[in-house]
Amino acid sequence: VTIVSGQGTSMITVDVSGAFVSGLITVTGTNNCGAGSQRSLSIIGAPGQPGIINGLSNVCPGQSGVQYDVATVSGATNYTWTVPSGATIVSGQGTKTIIVNYGPNPANNQVVSVRASNACGQSGLRTLGGISISFSNCGPRIGNASSTISQVVLFPNPARENVNIQFSS
Repeated sequence: VTIVSGQGTSMITVDVSGAFVSGLITVTGTNNCGAGSQRSLSIIGAPGQPGIINGLSNVCPGQSGVQYDVATVSGATNYTWTVPSGATIVSGQGTKTIIVNYGPNPANNQVVSVRASNACGQSGLRTLGGISISFSNCGPRIGNASSTISQVVLFPNPARENVNIQFSS
């Protein structure tokens, strides 16, 4: 905070930088007889923009339990998140960490965003763009469970009516 004008008078104008979080403006009146009692005013600024959003940008349609988070924003008392259409925030709205369940439909260039706020205002919006919801992000699957398959064997070879599938996962 910088005093722009009014120093030495009964009124000042200040310039508050974007990095300001909170502080005190203190004044002491003086005259020929000495200094009076000191008075202070506590001031709080809106929080700054959240930092980079951490989380997956390649997700499988229907994937659940996907976490997104940001570092703590000084002075923030609330975090407001938005997720792509078809996705649901299942926990954490209002905090710096959310858990998201994605819907079944593939989509590209989706966005997760967050804005920090307090009683004095809200920050700028931070986004994680380019989220791909695609079956190519799913990896091998058995039923509905994700799995890593290390080896697949088909027998007998050649087969007439039935084939056996053997794998390790």
